This record gives sequence, C-alpha cells and structure tokens, in this order.
Amino acid sequence: MINFVLFDFDGTITKLDTTKILISELLKNRPTKVFFVTYLMLMMFFSKRNNMESFQRYKNKIIGFLVSGLSVYKLDKIMGGFKIRVKSMFRQSLLEIITNHIKNNNKVLVVTASPTFAVEACLEGLSLEVIGVDFEIIDDHYTGNYNNLCYGEKKVQRIMELSEAYNEDFCFTEAWSDCFSDKGMIDLAEKKYWIGNENMKKRVNKCRPNDHFLEESHL
Repeated sequence: MINFVLFDFDGTITKLDTTKILISELLKNRPTKVFFVTYLMLMMFFSKRNNMESFQRYKNKIIGFLVSGLSVYKLDKIMGGFKIRVKSMFRQSLLEIITNHIKNNNKVLVVTASPTFAVEACLEGLSLEVIGVDFEIIDDHYTGNYNNLCYGEKKVQRIMELSEAYNEDFCFTEAWSDCFSDKGMIDLAEKKYWIGNENMKKRVNKCRPNDHFLEESHL
C-alpha cells in the first residue's frame, strides 16, 4: 500500500506566490523581451479578476516565451538564482512535516500550477515527486510550448494518473493547500489541511468545519 501525501507549493510550502520571482529571474537572462512580457503580465493580472484558468494560461505563455530556445543546461543555471530567492520564503514547519513523511516512507507529491522545472529546482534533494506544468523539450532545448495545465480539477486528474501508474494499492492520507481552488485535491485525502489568514479561517470554518486549519502566522 502506498500512502500518498499531497502538498500545494505556492502559498503553502512557500509564504508567497513565486511567479513574479520566476519571471524576473528569466528576464535577467533575456532583458530585450521585457516589453512584451510586461504587456502579457498586464493581461494576466486583468484576467485574474474573472477567470483563474485564463490567468494560468497567460502565466504559462509568459514563461514559455522566456524559456523558448534555452538549453536544459542554461535553464538549470538560471534556476540557481530562483532557487536561492524562493528558499528564503519556505515555511520551515512545512518542510519538517514533509521530511517526516519521507522518513516514514510516505510518498510526497507536490502538486502545483507552476512549472515543474522551477519547483523541482527549489525542492532538489528531497525524495518527493513534483506534478506541475511540463514544458516541452526537443533536442535538449525548450520549445516554449507546455503540455498541460495543473490547476483546480486538473490537479486531481494528474494526481490520479500518477498514482494509478504505480500499479499498487494506494490511499491519500493528507492534503495541504492555501487555496480553495484545490478543493478537489484536498477531498482526495483522509486528513485535510488548510493554511491562511483570518479571512481564510472564517471561510474554512463556515464551509468545511471538519477540515483542519492552520494560521499562516504560526507556520
């Protein structure tokens, strides 16, 4: 029996969303693309008001535009700076929980709407798997195209695909997130954990009184 434990990344393992940091690190390598990226970012943030899936598509379009043509080696080098900045934003208590699960032979899955390559770089050295947005590589270079989304109910689909690929009995013992778009993922698990501020606490207590809630200021 495989015991899976599910974690969101941005806002859960990290204290803040890491999208702007990723884009800024990529732009350092390609400063001539700043004007078109600025336009796309404006479109991205306007879309966030009405349609989070559209927001995710704009985000991936920006990242794809910035990684297009880069070799795997070059992008790995760029991720070095990104990793340093993001590690300062980690919730150390969450890392301890993840480490304990790994020590207890539970299978940790970090399920994220961010690029797989970026989150894997930040969590390098931990025995876990990342399910995220996969960008296409041909002949050791990124094309800029991405193969999938990993947001909302699509997270559930990706989790089930990976879990079933093991061809063993499995269960989901815990799930952690800071965002209600992850309700589907949270509902897979026996123990359900939410992280957030006072407004999030009120929402969880009202809509999901049997779930666990941890205030972000305590983590």
